[in-house]
Amino acid sequence: MGDSVHRPTFIGFHSRDASNQILYISSGCRQSMGYTPEFMVSKQAHEFIADPFKDDYSSIYDGKKEEENTEDDEANAYVMYMNVKTASGNPVLHRLTTFKCDNCVIVIAMGFPDIPYQSKHELEVQMLDGAMKRMNVKVAFVLENPKATEVLVNEGVRRQNGPLVVFVTGSIGRLIEADTADLMRYPFMKLVAPEDLLRVSKFFEKLSEATDVIFETFSLLQRPHIINGDIVVTDEQNTRVVVECLGASVPDGMAVLLRKLRSEAPPTMDAMGNYLRPKVHEVDEESGYITLSEMISDDPETSDAGEWSRLM
Repeated sequence: MGDSVHRPTFIGFHSRDASNQILYISSGCRQSMGYTPEFMVSKQAHEFIADPFKDDYSSIYDGKKEEENTEDDEANAYVMYMNVKTASGNPVLHRLTTFKCDNCVIVIAMGFPDIPYQSKHELEVQMLDGAMKRMNVKVAFVLENPKATEVLVNEGVRRQNGPLVVFVTGSIGRLIEADTADLMRYPFMKLVAPEDLLRVSKFFEKLSEATDVIFETFSLLQRPHIINGDIVVTDEQNTRVVVECLGASVPDGMAVLLRKLRSEAPPTMDAMGNYLRPKVHEVDEESGYITLSEMISDDPETSDAGEWSRLM
């Protein structure tokens, strides 16, 4: 397969219960499957699996919710291949990278329309992070394609507007002081700590051109100013929430999975008023913490995560 082969991709979210109800799906599903997002939303995800094991799909995500006990989860990230139904009636092989987050499952799908159809009788799953014991809070966003360069001027501070939030999981309230309703169509960059704006802007620029998942670490503001009339906490007084970020981009948007590392005091400023950015990249290697980038590689066959398991 050469570089010229088109690989249709899309991002989706479905519920983590037995229904697998589709909560969001990007418009890339049109190219990949021939269906519109409006047709697919609210349907059960396993309805679109063309293989005999479709009823076993939901069992991958069985287990307690992560806020109850993360150590009971066998894994939190997975890679699998399956044939997916299309509007034309011809099944197409897809590679799915999925992540459990709160009560949702993030799906990053890539189609292989050039590979002849061959029925898969067993669902084989690679568990990418089965050895991980400290998950902390996880939040998932879907953002618009990060190509906007608009700059907002607010209270004398120039802040890049950047991509708008189009979907966020309910666990956001355990990461920063915000809720899902407030964040719909809200600029993601306004959640980012000022000392990390350039870093995140470059991350989004790189992500918009990437063909696989990429990673970054940065800080959010614990109390972002979202609603007019709320008490404003200045950047200089706003606690930082340091997060590790996994991003995956498709032509019509991107999925961002954030995992909390820690909270810390705002950084100090030098005589010129510039923030002295803390070393947010440092991770305690003796804590047993496994980074997101260690969980997943570009090729699942070469991932450090272990062997493929059959789900009967």
